[in-house]
Amino acid sequence: MGRKNVRAWLITWEGKHQREDNVVLLLNAKTAPSRVAELLGVLYANSVGSATERIAQLLHGDSPETPYRARRGNPAGLNVEGHFTCGENPCLYARLVEHVEVESDGNGAEALTWREIEGSEASTPVRMARCL
Repeated sequence: MGRKNVRAWLITWEGKHQREDNVVLLLNAKTAPSRVAELLGVLYANSVGSATERIAQLLHGDSPETPYRARRGNPAGLNVEGHFTCGENPCLYARLVEHVEVESDGNGAEALTWREIEGSEASTPVRMARCL
């Protein structure tokens, strides 16, 4: 028995990056947007930051002194409610998505699929990422 509509906060790498799987994290859809923004900065600092920047992120949380602070909006720079980015290129991109599912090819390879929620800037309604 599958769920009909799984909603989640989805965090992905966008822009120029060398990752096969651009999905970073799925969070419960009930997670507060302020918490998602804070986690975005922590994830980015720990992925690309120096040791000094990681410590600064740890000490300052989401304050203006934080080296990697999430901004409201999408990767195109549009101020979209419920969307956050952190970094330039590549950047981490967090937003609410729906219909999150796992597809399998029968050989053990899995892919996450989801639908961007209507009203977002997504160019395609359904996106997929391969899980290794």
